[in-house]
Amino acid sequence: MARSGEVFGLVWPELSLDERLWIVPGPRMKGGREHRVPLTGQAIQILRHMKPLRTEEGQFVFPGGKQGKPLSETSMEAS
Repeated sequence: MARSGEVFGLVWPELSLDERLWIVPGPRMKGGREHRVPLTGQAIQILRHMKPLRTEEGQFVFPGGKQGKPLSETSMEAS
């Protein structure tokens, strides 16, 4: 379980696909504490699909339309 802002801000170094784990660092969490999220098989499939789409400019798993910015909630809602 994660808040949408944490998902949109997800960067590749936070993920361990082999361990099926996403570790959100404390500074990105509302409560300031590290959050460990186990990843389902379906989540792993989506992440493996996204990996080849990485760009040199940023490490966001879900990059936005502006360079160096993650996907916005507005963009997600428009889909």
